Amino acid sequence: MNCTRRDFLAIASGAAALACTACSSNTGDVASTTEAATTQASTVDLTEFKDLAIDMSAWRHDDENDVWWQTGLEYCKEPAAKSIETLGIYVPGPYMDGKQASGDKYTCTIKEDAQVGAYTSSTAPIVMPVNAAGFSVQAAPTTFSYSGLEKYLSAGLIYVYVGLRGRGNGYDSSATSGDGFFSGGSPWAVVDLKAAVRYLRYNAKSLPGDATRVFPFGHSAGGSLVSILGSTGDAPYYDAYLKKVGAATHDADGTDISDTVAGVACWCPDTGLSQGDAAYEWAQGQYFAGGTRAEGTWTGLLSDDLASAYAAYVNSLDLRDGDGNHLTLDETDGVIYADGSYYEYMVTLAEDSLARFLADTTFPYTSNARSVADGGFAGDGTTADEATATAASQSGSTTDQQVQNPVTYGSASDYLDALNSDSRWVVYNESKGTVRITSLEAFVQHCRIVTKDVCAYDSISRSNVYNQLFGNDDSDSLHFSQVVSDLLANRVDAYATAADWDASLPEAWSSDLKQTDSLKNPLDQRRDMYDPLYYLSGAFQGFGSAKVASHWRINAGLSDPETPMTAEANLALALIHYDGVSDVTLTEVWDKGRELAERSGDAIDNLVAWVGACCSQ
Repeated sequence: MNCTRRDFLAIASGAAALACTACSSNTGDVASTTEAATTQASTVDLTEFKDLAIDMSAWRHDDENDVWWQTGLEYCKEPAAKSIETLGIYVPGPYMDGKQASGDKYTCTIKEDAQVGAYTSSTAPIVMPVNAAGFSVQAAPTTFSYSGLEKYLSAGLIYVYVGLRGRGNGYDSSATSGDGFFSGGSPWAVVDLKAAVRYLRYNAKSLPGDATRVFPFGHSAGGSLVSILGSTGDAPYYDAYLKKVGAATHDADGTDISDTVAGVACWCPDTGLSQGDAAYEWAQGQYFAGGTRAEGTWTGLLSDDLASAYAAYVNSLDLRDGDGNHLTLDETDGVIYADGSYYEYMVTLAEDSLARFLADTTFPYTSNARSVADGGFAGDGTTADEATATAASQSGSTTDQQVQNPVTYGSASDYLDALNSDSRWVVYNESKGTVRITSLEAFVQHCRIVTKDVCAYDSISRSNVYNQLFGNDDSDSLHFSQVVSDLLANRVDAYATAADWDASLPEAWSSDLKQTDSLKNPLDQRRDMYDPLYYLSGAFQGFGSAKVASHWRINAGLSDPETPMTAEANLALALIHYDGVSDVTLTEVWDKGRELAERSGDAIDNLVAWVGACCSQ
């Protein structure tokens, strides 16, 4: 039972408000983990990872902007794809002294008294972006460009850009043995990120900065990957995969190395893939008819069944809000489980977001929600324009796409009148600054239209990027949803009454779910490894088996039609009561799409300020 495991593991104490408020004096770094790590010099080979030692005589310098940098650093001993599994490090110039070694390379040493912004050369945090449009490969940097780095480096942060594998298998043209084939998909991108974190800690004595203060950040699929990284510190499921790539497990003194990170910042994280099909139908699909949800189709029946299955899932999680109130879904007539405290919580998120929008916004206001494939974060050696083009080619879609045509509203009254043009579903009390939304259905139909068919994640044709994410060495795409598979098996008689039913589908799902990966691990394990809630909720065996990041900043655009808003909400709800998590901020941003959604200001400025706030606790 959930509560039994929760009580047994003692991980239910301490509530964090869903605001930028610290719940304890925990600094959010992994210093405690490092301090507690055991030294095993007598039992481990101290030279085992010597090849991962950074060459301090290979630094290059950007004289114009005063930046020390290196690229092409292999962060694991046995990379599956040498052309991908390297990283680049960018260090503010004042943190190191350099003497010319050969050509344009310098031998650098740390300047102990150096300071940039609020940090010194020994306290500077490390930020680590993830650009992974549609869970694609994040190309390793091979050249240097200062474009986009200024805000981070001028604030005193150290910037690390990691090459990592994507959703599919591939071939490495630089391979010196074999045919160059390498495995992709779950869990390899997170394995690569973990190996990179371990590399930084292996070299902590040589590099400036505080390697206990690593802050990964990402948008969309990148937001998912950093959320997984932040939820799975030192999780045992990853051990065999880390061993496969030769990730560092101890430093040169024999001290254990952790891959726990200090904090995670994510925009529109596409988490909860195991329940994605059900969540999409409960949160959005059930409120639209036609297409694959048309009456008389088997997928229309499946849509309703998935929405009901999601309610059962929510009721198993023991989710609680910031005040400790248990969130559940209740049965209703006409619509599916559109009642209960969980339902009201989702409506409240939308109401509060609109209230803040009306308080923050100066009219005239132009509505222009967008959908972008990834954050376009700097560090891969390209300019901002080149990064945008790369993201577009990797995702297979436009990276800067309007969710709706821009419209300008002269006043708040004009804006509200437009929202209520066909029915009055928003009630605004201007004197109190409060908003009431009549139903989740009304909000979704006006602001979060359906863009995906039934089986939004695990597509019937196995053609989705998520199907590729859970493919294996033998099959580039596989079904992965146990929820869909169970419904196909248990409700086959009902689905078979529809004229468009395909009798081969139950076996297609069932056989795919039996597949294993190159390490002979089953698909359900790989699915769990990419689900933060597997580690954060007492409903699952993974609960308490990982070290979780202490600081979380989660932003999402409420006009994002591609991901159910349950994804970021469930992540935040599971985190706020997890022992050791200091603070969680969930910000649902009104009239923003799948983008770097912020209530105000610049996303990168806000990120840099947030890292500073975390480090000052």
